[in-house]
Amino acid sequence: MITNFYFVRHGEVENSRGIWYGRLDGYPLSNNGKIQADLTADYLKTQYINELYSSPLLRSKQTAEIIALKLNLDIHYSNDLLEINSIYQGKKYSELSMMDYDIFSSSTNTIEAESMDHVVHRINNFLQETSKNKQNITVVTHGDVIMMLKLLIQGLELNNNNLRKQTGTYVQNCEVWKLSYENGTIKSLQSVFKPSS
Repeated sequence: MITNFYFVRHGEVENSRGIWYGRLDGYPLSNNGKIQADLTADYLKTQYINELYSSPLLRSKQTAEIIALKLNLDIHYSNDLLEINSIYQGKKYSELSMMDYDIFSSSTNTIEAESMDHVVHRINNFLQETSKNKQNITVVTHGDVIMMLKLLIQGLELNNNNLRKQTGTYVQNCEVWKLSYENGTIKSLQSVFKPSS
């Protein structure tokens, strides 16, 4: 049986200081982010969603709560959907841009952080565990998680260069990516909705 996962990046975050917040607390949705989540919920209402999962971080929780209200669903939280764990959380985006946002550990650096392989492992674990006997699942998570799924479906190596430069434009806030999954394999991944706000 094919399971369709509707991966949603959380809504825009209140972040006037330009911080990469990572897993830090205290970064709620902006007013615009709430509008984005509401528009995305309207789209998802047409997709016959059976279950709703979310990262437990505040910005994802708030996005999921808006979706849950419109879809009349409970929210299941999963640590497999968390943002990347990296020592660089709390740094300004301006600092990270100078290092091409390379926030992951790898064989070519000594960064205290999660590797891309580990992130993909936990996402694959999530897909396997939640796909059993379910058809349409919404998943609220984070941008890099979805970008790594794009790398996988394109057959590209998991590295920062591919993540930042060869996967097209970065996932927008509350953009929806439909992933079709069958027998432990990702069959397809495509963007199906972008809120206009």
